Amino acid sequence: MFPPCKVTLRFNLARTWEDLGRVFEAKRGYEKLVRKHPAYIEAYMRLGILAKEAGQHSLAIKWLTMAQGLHVLLFSHLWVGG
Repeated sequence: MFPPCKVTLRFNLARTWEDLGRVFEAKRGYEKLVRKHPAYIEAYMRLGILAKEAGQHSLAIKWLTMAQGLHVLLFSHLWVGG
């Protein structure tokens, strides 16, 4: 697990790779984030977007569904005071 500041830096680095068109590096960065921080919703969303842009629609749906499920789980947990 990365310290919180490093998580943000790694996400921003992956976004930078993505903006520069270096999709392989960006994808690898997001995948590392979800392995080390499975609740990092934004990384799942970016993986879904990258998959959609690559024409991998079923993979995009998988990543975005995971992001949606995490969103519901995390916020319902907060809502009930867990």
